[in-house]
Amino acid sequence: MTDKELKKIADLIIERVTFAESEEFKHLEQREDRVAWVKNQILKLEV
Repeated sequence: MTDKELKKIADLIIERVTFAESEEFKHLEQREDRVAWVKNQILKLEV
C-alpha cells in the first residue's frame, strides 16, 4: 500500500470515525502505525 493510497483510505475512514479517533490517526508518526490504524478501522466498518 502506497502512502497516497493509505492517505486516501484514511480520509474515507475519517469521515466515519469519531473526532477522537481521527485525532489519534493524525498523531501517529510511524507509517507502520498508520497502516495498522487504517486496517483496524476497516475491520470495525466490516462488523
